[in-house]
Amino acid sequence: MLDANRDPGRDDALVSFPVGGEGTVLVFNADRLAAAGYLTPPTSWPLFREVCLVATVDRDGDRQPDVFGLGFAPRPEFVSAWFRSRGAPLLTPDGAAVGFDSQPGLRMFETLAESAQGGCLYRTPGLNADVEAFSAGRVAMIFAGTSELRAIDQAVKDRGGFRWGVAPVPHGQLPPSLDVRGPAWIVLRSTAEKQLAAWLFARWFAGTEQTLAWAIGTGQLPLRASAAAELKRRAVETTAYVVPLDLLPAASAEPLVPYWPQAAEAVTRAVLAVVAGDPADAAHRQALDAVNRLIAR
Repeated sequence: MLDANRDPGRDDALVSFPVGGEGTVLVFNADRLAAAGYLTPPTSWPLFREVCLVATVDRDGDRQPDVFGLGFAPRPEFVSAWFRSRGAPLLTPDGAAVGFDSQPGLRMFETLAESAQGGCLYRTPGLNADVEAFSAGRVAMIFAGTSELRAIDQAVKDRGGFRWGVAPVPHGQLPPSLDVRGPAWIVLRSTAEKQLAAWLFARWFAGTEQTLAWAIGTGQLPLRASAAAELKRRAVETTAYVVPLDLLPAASAEPLVPYWPQAAEAVTRAVLAVVAGDPADAAHRQALDAVNRLIAR
């Protein structure tokens, strides 16, 4: 989380201070996957595609799926996590070049294209539409931010409940990853006394007790390992909450460069294009060209 606030153009100077964090995880309907013959969530992208296709079911025989494998919500933060987990981050750590220009980046587009062609993606545009589809049993899997897990838990309970769980974004033979982001304090230029007071407050807020209270109140990931340990102790019977805490040692962030939002949006547009039917290699080139133009500005 500290790295998410470092400026690579200033020798990684800390230009803001994190409040908490959020990561992207895979949320799955364990009952639905078990009915399809899978007792564990997919850990690789080829297996993800397979599970997505098998979990897509036509129940009433009208040749149209009634249950889909994935609630498809291509938010930029999700797209970033997908490519990073495949070993193809959208940008290099210094933000000076694209990181998805090799075969892993192309394979990510191919996986999405094959999943879309197989009919297992259920589009869930709009706020909370993916959580609604998941809790209603309409889809077997969704990607979610870690701060959404409590809302997912409540939505599932409100619908009568089923077994559900959380897993890392599929990663194959690579180590699991957690793409983190989150709010941060920024100290505005003022008098020396006010700047010092602001820093002292931010430092106090980062203490174990305060970051624990913030994580409990917001669902965000805690800033300190000591607070994470306490959260794990409290959530020992709720494995869905423990999984992202266990992933914190593997957390990483995109570089703090001004064109990062536009770069993520550009790759997201290419993802939408490939899901709509564009060839994977063409979408890959489209994304590379768009991000390279942003870097060259």
